[in-house]
This record gives sequence, structure tokens and C-alpha cells, in this order.
Amino acid sequence: RPALRWEDSDVGVFYYEVQLSTDPQFRSGADAVAPVFFNLVHAAEAAPPRSWTVPAGFPLAPSRYYWRVRPRVQGDGAPVEWTPAASFTVPVSPGHVVINEVQPLAGDAQPAFAELLNRTTVPLTLGGATLSDEVGHTYSLPNALQPLPPNGLVLVLLDGAEIGRAHV
Repeated sequence: RPALRWEDSDVGVFYYEVQLSTDPQFRSGADAVAPVFFNLVHAAEAAPPRSWTVPAGFPLAPSRYYWRVRPRVQGDGAPVEWTPAASFTVPVSPGHVVINEVQPLAGDAQPAFAELLNRTTVPLTLGGATLSDEVGHTYSLPNALQPLPPNGLVLVLLDGAEIGRAHV
């Protein structure tokens, strides 16, 4: 589980607010594009101090997550600025993406292909991932490939026309 840690030179600060989201802008309300999770942390009770470990029951699907922290509003009630967002990535694990259909040998009318299926409930970023065929050719999925939606499919043509780059 990810452990988020931060520094603060003010030893008088005991409480911190932590936000976690897949949205780097942490938008809420009508502008929300992803959930923003909030937690209140008592710095002296955290182990190590000034940290928060994402709980085991917290659903972390494969994605890039952004987090930020700020001292809890106290005293005059004036809000304190959030730290710049930091991030961590939960990688795609085996079984999240599977080969749903494959045509390993090209015919006259159709090239070899592999159809990939996202078995998760969240969009997955596959840009930069690689596939290889039986003769050792490696195909890289384009970095600009749009995230594969939940239960979505992508057809990867393995036609050898451009070794090293997959056609999607």
C-alpha cells in the first residue's frame, strides 16, 4: 500500500488534510471528473510522523494517483494552501488486460492481430506497453493511445509493416 509522506518545519501543526484522486486538479462538484478522497491525519499518531498509508480496503485500480496535503485550518480559520500535487502509479497487473481474440497467422485479406480486453471497472492506460509475436518481433503500443475503457477492446494489428510499432 502506498505510504504518502511530507515535511513541515512547523512542529506545532498536529493535523493535516490529505486529498487523493486520479484528477490532478482535484475538481469537485459539477466540475468533478473523478472522486476526490479526503482524510484527516494526526501527525504525531501517524507512523512515521507526517504520513498517511492508503488503507488496505481503499480501492486502488490501475492508474496514476495524485495527492496533496495541507495543515488543518485552525486559529483564525483562514485556509492554508495545498502543497503541489505529488503522484504515484498503480500498475496494470496480470489479468487486468487479457488477449480476448488472436489471429496469429496473417492471411491474404487480414493481417495478424491481437484483440486486448480491459477486464477492470476503470479505464487503463496501455500506451507504451509491448506485445511480441512468435518470431520475436516486439510491438509497442503508441504512447498517445487513448485509455482503454472498462470492458473495452482494442485491436492491435501485428502486420510487420512497421516492426516496433503496433497499429491500433
